[in-house]
Amino acid sequence: MTELVTATPVETDILGRLRAKAGAVFNGVIRFFNKGPLTRILALLALFLGPQAVMAIAAPATGTFAYDLYDLAVNDILNGPIGFVGGLAVIVYGASQLMRSWMVALLAIMAGSVIIEADAIVTSLGALI
Repeated sequence: MTELVTATPVETDILGRLRAKAGAVFNGVIRFFNKGPLTRILALLALFLGPQAVMAIAAPATGTFAYDLYDLAVNDILNGPIGFVGGLAVIVYGASQLMRSWMVALLAIMAGSVIIEADAIVTSLGALI
């Protein structure tokens, strides 16, 4: 039989203070963005035009165990005939669902396209946009 565990007064006090602190921070962010459209535009510009960290995915070094797994998963399966047929099957499934549910069809077609173009997506994950 399971036993109901309740928080001690100290734990309740700590959780209450954390909730109050998070609420204060969230309210401060909301107040900042409610100052006007110029503030919103400048904040979004600073967010998108500021310095960004770029972390590209690189293949492991040749000859290591990780490269063998990478070679099997990415080069042989995903970029090979299995990945192409799988992506094409998902696209065909999406096309067949077009009259029933356009949202499912759209998501399936997009997912199939991502599977087919996975090699280009993997190599461009670290690109700055």
